[in-house]
Amino acid sequence: MIMLSCIYCKNKSFQYDCGSKEHVILSSLGGIKASKNICCEGCNNRLGNEIDEPFADNFSFFSTMFNIITGRKKKASILKNEVEYNGNIYDLQPGGKFKLSKGSVRFKDSGGFSIVAGSTEQAITLLEQAKKKSKESTEDSMKIEAKSTKIFLPPQEKKLDIGGNLQFRSAAKMLITYLGTCINPERLRDGSFDKTISFIDGNLSEFSETYIGDCGLLLNLDRYNISNINHRAFIFASQEKRIVIGVLELFGAIRYTVKLSNVWNSSDFSRVYIIDPVNRKNQNFESLSNFTFDNYKECHQDSHTVLNGIESLVSNFQERQCKKHNSEIISDAINRHMKEGELITDRILFNSASEVANKLVQNFNRLDSEDSIDL
Repeated sequence: MIMLSCIYCKNKSFQYDCGSKEHVILSSLGGIKASKNICCEGCNNRLGNEIDEPFADNFSFFSTMFNIITGRKKKASILKNEVEYNGNIYDLQPGGKFKLSKGSVRFKDSGGFSIVAGSTEQAITLLEQAKKKSKESTEDSMKIEAKSTKIFLPPQEKKLDIGGNLQFRSAAKMLITYLGTCINPERLRDGSFDKTISFIDGNLSEFSETYIGDCGLLLNLDRYNISNINHRAFIFASQEKRIVIGVLELFGAIRYTVKLSNVWNSSDFSRVYIIDPVNRKNQNFESLSNFTFDNYKECHQDSHTVLNGIESLVSNFQERQCKKHNSEIISDAINRHMKEGELITDRILFNSASEVANKLVQNFNRLDSEDSIDL
């Protein structure tokens, strides 16, 4: 029976593959791959609250925008009260749509009322409630005019913190967990990684082995991709240089590098774990072909790397949203003008194409639109 000690507290022990479940990529960011050979439940919960939760919260805006699926198969969170515009509060829905946070009924002194709602269903519910309170008691005496309005909210500014002690500790923790799936778990406890483990645990006031960027090691490795927003965790080990390097990439854009060991004395190897947090497709490569340390360079903090990563992240989202919106416009037009089993005439094709063209122009120019609806 193999017994392993918790790499953090060193006090708790557990049987091989029976420790607390520790994810390589945080479950809240969509990670699936995990190890039970790292730590005890107490340290997992402690470090999860201390460093992993703030790390994931910092990226929650993008997790919701891209509509990731968490490692526990839950949808991305709705971000409440994200935007205020023209006196109304909007929530950010998974997938990047903003929805009115709360509907309202406003009674007029002269009689009657107006309703503002985030959906037809919500409007109908509020309408029924308003009828009961209104002095107007019959359907005939009430004039109901309903409109669906599409509003383009002004560009939003979001604060995204990249770097800092807590983030680097969490990134190092994910990479140590991935390393634990690549080597014998007992090697993780032989002293080679004690400095990094102590840093993760919060016991080092200084640790200079963490960087933003990839140290040049990802050059020519773009073929190990699933999508342009996948998460990737890399491990590179060199016996000659006596180092083990970990690189964590999030949403295909933000990269953290951690020198996990300076005293590696075993064979060279390279690994990568990849997962698309939206469709959950994932792969694990146990050897990166043609990889060498020839491009390795010592990193230094570079603000341009961060800015380029964020620009890439935003660009990827805009590209996906554009394709999604165009597809929805075409699908809505087809459903509205082409009935199943009905002969498709030139007039139907013209009306469908005209609607698609008008909607595309409205989207491209961010023009608000308004349509009458029947409640």
